[in-house]
Amino acid sequence: MKYKSFRKYTSLVIDGRLDEQVSLQELIDNFREVFPYAKADCKIQHFRKEGEDTNDMICYGQVQSHRDKPAFYTVTVKFHRDDTELPFTIKNLGKVDCTCNAYRYNLIHPNKVNGNQAEPIPSYASISNTVRNPDKVPSVCKHLYAFLLFLHNEGIIRND
Repeated sequence: MKYKSFRKYTSLVIDGRLDEQVSLQELIDNFREVFPYAKADCKIQHFRKEGEDTNDMICYGQVQSHRDKPAFYTVTVKFHRDDTELPFTIKNLGKVDCTCNAYRYNLIHPNKVNGNQAEPIPSYASISNTVRNPDKVPSVCKHLYAFLLFLHNEGIIRND
């Protein structure tokens, strides 16, 4: 099932009313809705995580875009869980941020409105892009998408 809002995901997960598991595939669906032709062929250069033994974990990454002139972007993903005995899963996804222009111009506003923008929230987050993302769909850019897949493949987060 596809939802247009991460707030909807989170409220349904928190209230225990979600019929299906929130998965990486659903994040991909929103990613593909906003960026239908983007290729998430990014390489994770460096990453670190803080708080993996607590209820809140923050993962930082340096992601390289694969283009003619590779650029490096900093991504931040915050997770929250209620029980430290349980592993971090994609359901625990809370807030995200990326320093790329695609994220800045297309996703900061809808992510801020839906409570998914990591702090600090820049002043230009109040301007929505009505051309690229007219439905104001909260999502991730290709760098965050690649980073989430990396965290999943490394076993840092689970998809259940």
